[in-house]
Amino acid sequence: APEMRRRYKPGLPFVGKVEAVSSERAVRVRVKVLDNQTAIYSQDIEMTLGEGAFVVPAILSDSDVITLQAELVSVAGKDTDNHYVLAKEPILKWNSSSSCYLLIEGMERTLEPTDVAKATILSSCPCDHDLHYVITTEGHVTYWSQSEASTEDQNPPSVAIDGAAICRMNFSFTVQTVMAPVSHLLVYYVTRAG
Repeated sequence: APEMRRRYKPGLPFVGKVEAVSSERAVRVRVKVLDNQTAIYSQDIEMTLGEGAFVVPAILSDSDVITLQAELVSVAGKDTDNHYVLAKEPILKWNSSSSCYLLIEGMERTLEPTDVAKATILSSCPCDHDLHYVITTEGHVTYWSQSEASTEDQNPPSVAIDGAAICRMNFSFTVQTVMAPVSHLLVYYVTRAG
């Protein structure tokens, strides 16, 4: 799908969408994640109105490029003999000067002034970094904050997603009128070494 991101962050979830036009109502597609032609993840999805969304819980690869492949598996409830490849998309690894990656979840809907925006930040590194939050609107900073790393026994516990240890933190702020019409949220971390 055109709006799907074409970059992945190692160890973190990847959300995607497949489009397939068919006169049949019941179409099932198998989405595969390939790393050097080896399938590292596979999921069957039912297409609704020509679209199907999928979530790879964690991409456990460090390759510069992986491939997403969509194959036709069944039409009208009948399995196909050959799995026809509908699409093949290269997905590039997100560039990072370190091996830590951040992902913001929970900001999918439009918010109004005075709404409380709630986001979950996933990190592929331990919860021992200071996190900084910056919201920009039309090139101007309209909000900023930070969350200092706690001591070892106060850090949020890591959660395991498909075998990868992920630090999960929650962040919220009140939406202000100055943030209209569109704002961008940037989250970054600073290590103890700076």
